[in-house]
Amino acid sequence: MKKFGIIFLIFWVFISATCLPVFAQADLSVNCSGIEAQSAVVDGAPITNASAAIVYELNSDTMMLAQNIDERIYPASFVKIMSAILALEKGDLEEKVTVTATALGSVSSSSSSAKLVAGETLKLCDLLYCMLTGSANDAAAVIAEHIGGTVQNFVALMNARAAELGCSNTNFVDPHGLQSRNQYTTARDMVRIMKAARRTEGFTEIFGALTYTVPATEKSAERVMKSSNYLIDPRQEAYYDRRVSGGRTGVAADRTRHVAVTAESGNMEVVAIVFGSQSQYAADNYTFEVYGGFKEISQMLSLTISKYAIGQVLYEGQIVAQRPVINGDNDLVLVPSETQTVVVPKDVDMNELTYRFDDEGKTYTAPIQSGSKQGKLEVWYGGKCLAEVELLAANRVMVSVPKEVNRNLTDSTLVTVIVVIITVLAVVIGIFGMIIHRRNVRYRKRAAARQRQRERERNR
Repeated sequence: MKKFGIIFLIFWVFISATCLPVFAQADLSVNCSGIEAQSAVVDGAPITNASAAIVYELNSDTMMLAQNIDERIYPASFVKIMSAILALEKGDLEEKVTVTATALGSVSSSSSSAKLVAGETLKLCDLLYCMLTGSANDAAAVIAEHIGGTVQNFVALMNARAAELGCSNTNFVDPHGLQSRNQYTTARDMVRIMKAARRTEGFTEIFGALTYTVPATEKSAERVMKSSNYLIDPRQEAYYDRRVSGGRTGVAADRTRHVAVTAESGNMEVVAIVFGSQSQYAADNYTFEVYGGFKEISQMLSLTISKYAIGQVLYEGQIVAQRPVINGDNDLVLVPSETQTVVVPKDVDMNELTYRFDDEGKTYTAPIQSGSKQGKLEVWYGGKCLAEVELLAANRVMVSVPKEVNRNLTDSTLVTVIVVIITVLAVVIGIFGMIIHRRNVRYRKRAAARQRQRERERNR
């Protein structure tokens, strides 16, 4: 059975090798895939009206478009996304929150607001819609005080959460995003934050709302919050994009605009962000003719999700290589640690993909345990690395004993057994002889005693 199993593995490796794309050995690149990727699927810098831009595919963790994504930028109202994450993680949407004068006093009265009044009570859910849909800074301050005890404590929580997400180029100084030289982020860090937001229960629904009606309170009538994200508003024919499912806008002090959205197409789900887009104004230099950011987002989506698709290139347990093992009783079979999907052009031939191993020049020595990590494998399309995965040992490789040693060992064992048997027989014969000898001695003594007795009787 053991020989049959080894033959089957060898046969399966052969079949796999003939059906898969080209495999090669090479030094692997650093940060091939994921948010740390050093390259993107789309070449060049196609977005000219922006200081930074990024498109990231969530289902396959693929960097699709990247321009200046590590440049520090003032985040504006993108700060509210982190505030929403903390509110949803630490609060209850149905809990009542009382607006305080302290919270309102921490925000400029001339900034965007929901016209909250000190002393009125709203649900946390209502405040979140005010903050994300209506971009209300006063709602952000009230949420911060409610969750953190004070606005300052809440900001500390924001920075701690950002650090947990791996945001090394982000710093928050308030919960709403008013201009500050010490408040900054990057496009790469914003994707980290958006990924966390998408995993937070309740966020997607609020992020995708076009309008929301805040119920009347004891001090205020109903208020309607309207999203500034024209990409999800069918009435905004110049900007509406049916691929976009939610978003958040922001305006910097220099009047450039930021837009962050989620979008879907087929089996792809992306986060797309543009920073610093210039708007076009009328002659009065105040009235908007073209809002910055929206056209750029649509252009970015057309460059990515409209032309690319997700394809599976590796699956967990798939045999991808066979390696000889020094002193091993059989070869080592390598399999991916997990299923891998990658983003490729829709018309790509999957046989054009190249698989690269990192074990060039490596020698494998027994013993090797099944399931142990044995290196990495990368998936490349042309000059771009699309994905990387750890390789595991599919089988256990034990130390093999050479046949000559086996034969010598067998001969030696036989001799030993024979010697032991002869020794045991000799001991048994010796013991038996001693018993017979002692019996004979006793017999002769008794016979002699009886002879002496008869002689004494005759002499009487």
